[in-house]
Amino acid sequence: MSGVAIVYNKSQNLGVVTDLNGLFTIPDRTLIDEVTFRFIGYEPRTFTASQVPSTDVWVVHMQAETATLEEVEVLAGENPALRIVRNAIANRTANNPRFYKSYSYLSYNKDVISYKLELPDSAVSQKDSLQFARDTARAKERHLMVLESVTKKWFKSPNKAKEIVIGTKISGFNHPNVATIPDAVQNFGFHENIIPLVDKKFLNPLADGADKRYVYILKDTLYTQNDTTFVMDYFPERGANFEGFIGEMHITTRNWALIKVTAYPFDAGKINLYIAQEYALINEAFWFPVRMNYSLNLERMPFRQTGAVMSGSTFLDSINIGLEIPDDRFDHVEVDVQKRAGFVADDFWETYRKESLSIQEQETYRHMDSLGERYQLDALLKATRHAYEGFIALGKVDVEVSKLVAYNDYEGLRLGVGLYTNEDVSTKYLVGGYVGHGTIDKQWKYGATLRWYFNKVDDVYITANYLNDVRDPGGIRIKYKEWGNVSQQFFNKLMDRVEESALAFNFRVGTYSKFAVGMRHFSLRPTYAYTFLGDGITDINARVYRFSEAQLWYRWQYKEKFSRNYGQRISQGSKWPIVNIIYSRGINNLIGSQFAYNKLEVGVFYERFTRNLGKTRVAVEAGIIDQPLPWSMNFSGRPSYNPSFSVVVKETFQTMRFNEFSSNRYWSLFFMHDFGPLLLRFKRFKPEFRLVQAISFGALHSPELHLGVPFKTLENGYFESGAVLDNIIRFNVFNTGYLGVGVGAFYRYGANHLPVESENWAFKIAFMYSVN
Repeated sequence: MSGVAIVYNKSQNLGVVTDLNGLFTIPDRTLIDEVTFRFIGYEPRTFTASQVPSTDVWVVHMQAETATLEEVEVLAGENPALRIVRNAIANRTANNPRFYKSYSYLSYNKDVISYKLELPDSAVSQKDSLQFARDTARAKERHLMVLESVTKKWFKSPNKAKEIVIGTKISGFNHPNVATIPDAVQNFGFHENIIPLVDKKFLNPLADGADKRYVYILKDTLYTQNDTTFVMDYFPERGANFEGFIGEMHITTRNWALIKVTAYPFDAGKINLYIAQEYALINEAFWFPVRMNYSLNLERMPFRQTGAVMSGSTFLDSINIGLEIPDDRFDHVEVDVQKRAGFVADDFWETYRKESLSIQEQETYRHMDSLGERYQLDALLKATRHAYEGFIALGKVDVEVSKLVAYNDYEGLRLGVGLYTNEDVSTKYLVGGYVGHGTIDKQWKYGATLRWYFNKVDDVYITANYLNDVRDPGGIRIKYKEWGNVSQQFFNKLMDRVEESALAFNFRVGTYSKFAVGMRHFSLRPTYAYTFLGDGITDINARVYRFSEAQLWYRWQYKEKFSRNYGQRISQGSKWPIVNIIYSRGINNLIGSQFAYNKLEVGVFYERFTRNLGKTRVAVEAGIIDQPLPWSMNFSGRPSYNPSFSVVVKETFQTMRFNEFSSNRYWSLFFMHDFGPLLLRFKRFKPEFRLVQAISFGALHSPELHLGVPFKTLENGYFESGAVLDNIIRFNVFNTGYLGVGVGAFYRYGANHLPVESENWAFKIAFMYSVN
């Protein structure tokens, strides 16, 4: 058991505490008068010096108490635990490794997925009972899966970090190239105000001001020759409306540091995570994590109604603090898996494995490896290596998922395929293309891509593209995430036929900035009745508009870091804003182009979590075109309203109709504050509440030049407000999480208020996904 208090002299001033595995060491046998073991819920045990075994290993058994404590009475006066907690809070930053000058370590990580030997209340069918019985029998022999990894990490203040996975092993796979790292499931250390676990954010019991929101019960005091350790329980105050923990803390008078902590979510969900961390004093000056355990209770798991339990252990050693680390060791990829990490030999694990595999773990490897060969699990894992980027790998070809099936009101159901070579063909180049066909417009669309990598790690490559497709008019090209505006794909009825050839050179400058410079030539042919009367048009009936552009793209997010696992580079985000800029210079009389202009688009996206308040999302964007251009080259805003079926889409105007407005200069603000479950919190019913506000102003130069399409302008502004009550009902998604369904109501007002009052309202369905 972890956290058992052990005193070993009669004056009760010398003691130790068991570690996360229940192990303990009494440093000097000659100091032993008698040894007493104490742990809440168990009867204390005392041994005289003569009863202590002469061997170095001592196994102690403790008996659970027959009576349990049902009520705790708190008397008036200052809680003695508060002085200790406040000292720990005051010194929390000084003991936080994130504020050390630098450090490095070596970690060994083992994760085990086991059978859950507890039948859930919802599983009452005979099938579930039989599954539970089979699991109980199998659990005596093996687990479901075992994962191991070894990593090296370097950190340099204030924000440079690099972690390399040098070895990885997964039962059932011969040469995996995915791995877990020390903070993959739990936070590295327990020193931040907010501790993220799974998809929730918890208030640390040692956060600033936490002494006013948690209850602390001092239950033991342990003495060593130099320091005193205080052992206390903690839990949120009654009626707390925040995500909090319940657990035990050990705080030492040496720098008032946290040296051991256990934590459970006070309000347990469908995925319940228990963590335990232990710290050691390095160089007699710095406290640092040396052991981190967790246990994740999965009520839901793919293909298993009875769920599973995932537990993990991390051992940190070879810890160096304050060493000199050159800056060239760091780049924008914070976590990287070495190419040969999945090919290390058995003697590698004999060197780095910190605890021997149990009989069950050995049998898990044997059983799963045989299944892996039979069902070719390595090939299945390899197929998912580009899934984050939207591709499934089939041998030497990647299939683009978004090109398989799509729908919009113009094309109808669009079926197609996109195929591209991957690194199994070459790491230097990518070549491929796509084709698609709509069931309503009866037209073929197609495109091709050639990309040559000069330095793939640093995003240095050149791309040549050709496409003959359709495009929504007035689309805004700024993207804050890798995906664009989903609502335009589904609900836009107007499309332009576009033929485009483009060449772009992409590169990274520094750690956080990405650039692309290029040229493109394209033609637009409206599929709707439209005529442009502006300069450069010699035949107003031609209905095809040609453009040549020089372009510059720029993206910046300070402190954005990436992890790279098995060919996928995944952004870990940042607390700083994302800035996107696109500048285009239209060149007249180049390859038949008809227009000269400057076009600038700027977008800034910021997301912030505030403890006890929730999460705020803000997006501000603007665009300007200095010359009149055909209508579809202007900005139509970000509409997402459809009278037949409307879905809440973030960073859009929920009540704005498609193609309702047109601007050649505009700015927009999208604001959303997500209270999560803070305002409405019940035991089983946990809806999430959001407030939404959107504003836009714009103008259109020479609107009389556009004939055939009705539109409005935004000189007097567009305003809408709304609220979303999400997660009202939830559906299990293949036992991997929950799809929450809610409702949203939005209202437009101001100068663009519609004459029919009911048309100013938009009532929408809201969707969210969560694992808890």
